[in-house]
Amino acid sequence: MKSLFKKTLVFFLALSICPILCLSVLAVDEAYQYSDEYKSSKFYTALRSYELTGDAGKDLAAIAQTQVGYHEGDSEADMHGNKTSGAGDFVEYNRLHGRLNGGYGYEWNVSFVIWCARHAGITETELPNDINVKNLVGEFSSTGRFYQKETGYMPNAGDLVFFFGSNTAPTRVGIITSFEDNKINTVEGNFGEAVKKRSYESDDLNIQGYATLREPSG
Repeated sequence: MKSLFKKTLVFFLALSICPILCLSVLAVDEAYQYSDEYKSSKFYTALRSYELTGDAGKDLAAIAQTQVGYHEGDSEADMHGNKTSGAGDFVEYNRLHGRLNGGYGYEWNVSFVIWCARHAGITETELPNDINVKNLVGEFSSTGRFYQKETGYMPNAGDLVFFFGSNTAPTRVGIITSFEDNKINTVEGNFGEAVKKRSYESDDLNIQGYATLREPSG
């Protein structure tokens, strides 16, 4: 009888803690399969070691940081991210979006953000599966989740920051990891052919504005 009681107790304790333990990083889509090259990398190990908290913003910022140092390659064989001299835009992150013009070697600043977001449990409804920066700004604006820098919006970890290019159109996006002392810290893909940490003053002229994955207030 005591043995049965202990087994029953263990069973219900396992059920009670399962929601916590099961918050691990899962595959982003059934159709998406990690490349063997990426699965052999330290970046994959770091990704799989992170356990989701349920806070989408915190998880997005943390997952982005597991990829810092990843470098693009010159072919699909380089998706491990360790070829520091690569310059062909071949990255694991583009595999989520499929081949363009027959291959995975295309600009990946936005695809990195979306890849991290899907791993954080952020859906296409919250962040469209569109690798065009201008289109993303338009989508966030239409749902009341985009804030021009001039509005004085105070960004949070897990928000996105958009940057101007050579004209008035946005050309880059980064994931904000923290905002403190008027300094915005980010992780950005395809910066110098790699995933890198960056830091900006909040009044940086290159910043266009911010987007939040949260529901707009008011």
